[in-house]
Amino acid sequence: MRDGLSVRGLNTAATLWCSAAVGCLAGVGLFVLAVCGTAGVVGANILLRPLGRRLDREPRGGAEVATDYHFEAVCLEAEEAHIRHRLVDALGRPGYQLRSIRSQDGPAPGRVTVSALLTAEGEAGRTLEEAVSNLSLDPSVSAVSWSVVPA
Repeated sequence: MRDGLSVRGLNTAATLWCSAAVGCLAGVGLFVLAVCGTAGVVGANILLRPLGRRLDREPRGGAEVATDYHFEAVCLEAEEAHIRHRLVDALGRPGYQLRSIRSQDGPAPGRVTVSALLTAEGEAGRTLEEAVSNLSLDPSVSAVSWSVVPA
């Protein structure tokens, strides 16, 4: 229904506007019209749901598939805490569930590999690619990658 501070979906947006109108009707004392408006909104949501989903272009009837992703960054050992913080900021967005983050010795002395496992609903590739691009600009980072975890 919500994606951060944005409302997603035609049906959701229309319902919010109609709810505001029903609230105004009740606020000015037109209770019969408010009840009729409520019944109309609920009925429209139930009867027009398939049309709303088709207009939203949601495959599988609106059910979004959760996908697990593995994100990894190799950085200087002295900058590990900074990179972990940047990784949590980049991946702690609405729609993502950061499931774990860990550090281990890197591929070379003085390097650390910081990896994270996260779950996202829908298409997350673009946002993950933005996170990779932003993190790769840090001079202490020598490698950044993400991949889909097989089911």
